[in-house]
Formats: sequence, C-alpha cells, structure tokens
Amino acid sequence: MFWIFVAALSSIMLTFGVYAAVLKILNRLSPNYRRLDPKKGVLADNTFTSAIITAIIGVIGVYLYFFDPELYPSRHNYDCLLQRQASAAHLAYNIADALMMIRHRHLATRALILHHAVAITCGPIAIFWTDTPWVGAAFLVFEASSPFVHLRSLLNILSEKTNRLYTVTGRLMTAVFFICRVATIPTFWYHVYMWYKDGVLQKITWPLVHMVASARLVIDSLNVYWFSLMMKYLFKRVIFVKGDVKKKDGDFAQT
Repeated sequence: MFWIFVAALSSIMLTFGVYAAVLKILNRLSPNYRRLDPKKGVLADNTFTSAIITAIIGVIGVYLYFFDPELYPSRHNYDCLLQRQASAAHLAYNIADALMMIRHRHLATRALILHHAVAITCGPIAIFWTDTPWVGAAFLVFEASSPFVHLRSLLNILSEKTNRLYTVTGRLMTAVFFICRVATIPTFWYHVYMWYKDGVLQKITWPLVHMVASARLVIDSLNVYWFSLMMKYLFKRVIFVKGDVKKKDGDFAQT
C-alpha cells in the first residue's frame, strides 16, 4: 500500500512540477509561445504537461496490456502491484488536471469533464479491487495515444501546422489511437461475454462490475466519437484535398 501511495504522490508532484517548468521549456522550444494570449498560454502549458504525464502512464499501460506475461483476461484475484501503482498515478494525474480545469474554466469541455469523472470514479476501483486486474490494464493502455493527441494539439496552439512534426504526429496519433482505444473494444467485450458465460462476471464484486460495464461503455463511446472526428479530418484534409488538386490539375491541363 505504501508504494501505491508513493506512485500517486509522485504523479501529482510531477504534474505540478512540469507545469511549473513549462514556461521556460516552451519559451526555448517555440518563439510563438511568447505571442500567445493568456488563455492560450494556459492551454499550451496544460497540454504540454499532459503529454509528459500520459507518456509515462501510457508506456506502463502498453506493457501491462500487451506484454506482461502474468496479466491476462482469465486471471482473477491477482494482486498486480504495477497495475495498481499505475492506476494510482493515473488517478492522481486526473485529479490534478481536474483542479486545473476548475481554476481555468476554458480548459474544460463536456467530453473531457465526462472522461475525467469516469477516470476519477474508476481510479479507486482499479487500485483497491483486485478481482480482475486486466480490466485496469485495459483502461491504462488508452493513455498510449494521449501524448500524440496532446503534442499535436500543442503544435496547433503554437501555430506550427506547417511543421513536418505536425503531420507525423497526426499520423502516429491516428494509428496509436486506433490500436489502443478502438481496436481493443471488441476484444474487451468478448472477454466480458466469456466471463458472463462462464459465470465469472457474477462473482466479481459490484464496484468492478460498474467499471467493466457502465464506465467502460462511456469511455468506449467517447473513444469512438473522438476517432470519428479524426477520420473526418483525415478524409477532409487528405482525400478530398487531393481530389481537388487533381481536378484543378486537369482543368489546368485543358487550358
């Protein structure tokens, strides 16, 4: 329990520590940062901080979900310390980020408020209920895509859309988001169905059932919604724009 507390405390300290240092970091990285108005400056600071914290949590989530040989869907009543520590760090980060949203209201959107509410509600469940730790790992792996989302958002805020990094980050964001947040949806619900079929779901304590059912349903819906926005942007910017360019080239050739 001590190391779980240490993980949560370290996450909060790191979050506010990065936020305190971000002014100097972004001033050196981008001259456009100095030209931002106060609200956009706060948004840039928050986005950069989130990218750093979620990168750490995301790496742990990927390891737990894809590579940890001791953690798999059919293993129940297993105390996975790393999963509990990562869940504690994730909970602490979401609380810190929620406090930033309360202080700076323009940081909050309806989707983010809903996301953070679910994350803060499920955090203690993932930490203290060890019936099926794979469920906690299935939530943590989502954060693997978050650094790319935040980095692309930061480049957008800093008016760096012409930067090649913006294009590369966008492609990585879409690919990792699909792999970790969308492609995992049918796999997760297949295992939930198998638990129900085998009678395992009925034996799981009710807080974890809430996390498996209602909370996961909300997050999956958000992930599908966000991914649909990415695909809409991709079709608009890549496919339709290329079609317009070819049409213009054809019109030009006829003149």
